[in-house]
Amino acid sequence: MFKITYYGDEILRKEAEDVVVNSETLEIAKNMVNAMKIYKGIGLAAPQVGISKKIIVIQLSDDSEPMFFFNVKILEKSEEENIMGEGCLSVPGIYEEITRPEKVKFSYTDANGDNKIVETDGVLARVIQHEADHLYGRLFIDYLSPLKKNFLKKKLVNIKKGIIPEDYIPEGME
Repeated sequence: MFKITYYGDEILRKEAEDVVVNSETLEIAKNMVNAMKIYKGIGLAAPQVGISKKIIVIQLSDDSEPMFFFNVKILEKSEEENIMGEGCLSVPGIYEEITRPEKVKFSYTDANGDNKIVETDGVLARVIQHEADHLYGRLFIDYLSPLKKNFLKKKLVNIKKGIIPEDYIPEGME
């Protein structure tokens, strides 16, 4: 079972490797879905479980099917933006308003190994951007002002030290 990699781990700051979709990468993606459910997330990128590969899984609700995205690359972002609260399984206990483009166009390889280009908006666009950032060594807190980051400094230092709020660690994952 995969455990979440937390803020401070260098893998979260490196660009992940492209992958070939095969039984191995599909197995990683399926295990990531299980981890995402256990940790109660709606999106997860492979670096967040210590794997430096360009794999993203997203499941926006319990009654929707998980979506698999390999080798995601954002191609275009709309000028129109929106502000929404974001959190991150790798940065537990921090939830902040983040400004991002409303719409994105991105390329990816699907679970069948087919290359696709998709345009999306709303929550899916937000989650794709958040998770794609993980593939390129960025975190949502990078979008915060220096003042806001300074305000969160103690929490961030604690996460780096491995001090994770208990309610963010699922039972049996200590």
